[in-house]
Amino acid sequence: MIPTRRLPRIILAFLVGAALAVSGALMQGVTRNALADPYLLGVSGGAALIAVTIIVWVDTITISALPFAAFAGAVLAALAIYSFAWKQGSTTPIRLIL
Repeated sequence: MIPTRRLPRIILAFLVGAALAVSGALMQGVTRNALADPYLLGVSGGAALIAVTIIVWVDTITISALPFAAFAGAVLAALAIYSFAWKQGSTTPIRLIL
């Protein structure tokens, strides 16, 4: 019975690792920088900003809702950064980083 409990966790761990690897490869490919990480573009900062804002301003927030709020903040930050870098139908890595 113990192997049946561990197998879904092992599969989920592999899937999460693969998703992180793909997102890292995409970030490095888009910015053309081998050292690119989520802190480079401010995605992690957007996630932290929303999470801290919700912790400070919402008294009845549950711990289980914070990851979803942080994910939403990261998505909003990524969209804002991409829209600021957009110019006349194209986005260059230099504009994206700056």
